Amino acid sequence: PAASPAKGTSGDLETGESSKGLIVTNTTPEVADKYASFAYTWQIRLLWCVSFFHMFAFTALLYFFGLFTFDQFGWDSLQVGFCWMLVAMFQVMIQVFAYPKIQARLNKHGGCMFGCFVSSFGILLMGFVTGKPSDFTGVPLMAISLALGAFGNAILVPSLSSVLSRYASQSTQGVTLGVAQASEAFARTCGPLLWGGIYGSSRHLPFRIATGFYLMAGVLMYVVLYRNQRLPEHQIIRDDRSGSQSPLPEQPHEDASLEEKMQLLVKENQMLKAKLRRYQEVFNLDPGEVFEIMGEKTT
Repeated sequence: PAASPAKGTSGDLETGESSKGLIVTNTTPEVADKYASFAYTWQIRLLWCVSFFHMFAFTALLYFFGLFTFDQFGWDSLQVGFCWMLVAMFQVMIQVFAYPKIQARLNKHGGCMFGCFVSSFGILLMGFVTGKPSDFTGVPLMAISLALGAFGNAILVPSLSSVLSRYASQSTQGVTLGVAQASEAFARTCGPLLWGGIYGSSRHLPFRIATGFYLMAGVLMYVVLYRNQRLPEHQIIRDDRSGSQSPLPEQPHEDASLEEKMQLLVKENQMLKAKLRRYQEVFNLDPGEVFEIMGEKTT
């Protein structure tokens, strides 16, 4: 099976800049290299764990926020519902206006890590809402906590779906995303059992413990990004940029003889043929597809 060539962008490879003509996106785990198959499979499995941990932590807030505000402030269902409405509106604004800029700056892997760490800080603050509504440690601190949690989740959720799609082949994207949703559903099943038991002893403790699960999700995302840089396509890009492959010869001077110009052209042709073979070996592509990927470089 052949990888899908990308034309003009390098966002899916987390290279941090555009490398027109040198990028393959959505590279499938079925490439010829056995290490590549193993690497892509484990990337997806780690991301499933990220999905589970972040949702497991979020259930502490999702299912016990109403009970917490009733015990802490004596709020009724209308006040809790109004609070969640504001959170939802804030998340929509973040995803519409801030998410594209954050993703462009951090890329999808960085967006996931950023979302995990911001959410962890937000839910941690909820564990220190101990005062009366008018105190800073009351409603004001709770509002800050909810804002940070909403901001983090608004960045994390779409970034995580994008990263999962990046590692799955076109034929397995549905299954990959479906398993991720199943892991989140399993977390929503297990989470209330743990947090309910802990809440009975201390209503602040579930949020403090949930912080650790968000941090675990962030650490796993770092592992995914670390492994991502060692995937086959990145080796080609690193070689091209570091010059470990022989650079193309310089352009001949205007006063060079015809024989010198021909020698330089022959040398350049040999180097391009070697690069073409590298693309074919790593990505198991037909020559025509490699020419599409290399674009202007090959031309």
